[in-house]
Amino acid sequence: MQIASGERVACIGESGSGKSTLLRLIAGVERLDQGLLNLRGQVISSSTVHVQPELRKLGWAPQDMVLFPHLSVQENVAFAMDVTPPQSRLQLQSLLDRFGLLSLANALPAQLSGGQQRRVVLARTFGRDADLYLLDEPLAHLDPALRDELSHTISLLLEEKNAACLWVTHHLPSALPHLDQVCILHQGQLIAQAPPKELFNQTKSSLVAHHLEELSWVTLPDLPSGLLAPWLQVLIDAYPPCTDDFYPPKEIALQQTRWKRINQTSATSIPARVSTQVFKGQTTSLSCFLPVSSQGDLEVMVHLELPTPDAPRVGSVVRLSYEGVLFYSERGRNVS
Repeated sequence: MQIASGERVACIGESGSGKSTLLRLIAGVERLDQGLLNLRGQVISSSTVHVQPELRKLGWAPQDMVLFPHLSVQENVAFAMDVTPPQSRLQLQSLLDRFGLLSLANALPAQLSGGQQRRVVLARTFGRDADLYLLDEPLAHLDPALRDELSHTISLLLEEKNAACLWVTHHLPSALPHLDQVCILHQGQLIAQAPPKELFNQTKSSLVAHHLEELSWVTLPDLPSGLLAPWLQVLIDAYPPCTDDFYPPKEIALQQTRWKRINQTSATSIPARVSTQVFKGQTTSLSCFLPVSSQGDLEVMVHLELPTPDAPRVGSVVRLSYEGVLFYSERGRNVS
């Protein structure tokens, strides 16, 4: 993994994939057994080198929101600042103001809500000038309005400090706007690092796609070539399996958000019979039966999402188009 100066990088992965451990290793509170960590040309961690955390020019906002319980909000924030009065007082007031903490300056952590404690941790983190800021789920469990506000504040601070950021999250949309790179961890391994648009639009790995959006896995009946439904045959022709061993495919995956409702009938339009729907605000999650045989006598259930205004009623039959990628899996092994 490489992070350039001033770059904004999101690190995503499932629980237990190693995201928080990675931040703890970079911060220096965990020691490397092997490998190398390099910050601006200096080795800060290896099997033989360990630079103490306080000597690394890093800012770290851990997930567990560790605050000194006997110190007030402003004392907690001031603890990390490495400037002297009166500049420190001005900087402290500015940080408290930017994170909406001025009215809580004298409160103790026990008197704060979870969201307020999160803001104190972030203010303390950015009270220290750093080359790299490590943010572990910094906006978790916050309401959308506060999340957007804090994301904007963090983005501005990073720009002012010309600092890099490694932002750990389960959910990519909750990360910083204008990301430069997205890293994906899976079982302790870095499986992808690329600009977000490249990952979303050009990935050919179902393992990578699974971390970016929901996939709907479908088991297909054993049908020879020529008896598949036209829409499915077109998709397989566009995204053929890697080897003949996987044709005809036994299992496919489709991206749940890459569907559109259409009015016209064509060779590639898909008749869908709606089984269930779940309202999710701007989108509605649907379970639909789609034909997989050319005769239309065999169906599979596919889970997908449509914009709520386009969501059909349960029991209705509509026409859909799919504008995503087709992925394959055989015996649990990703082969796309």
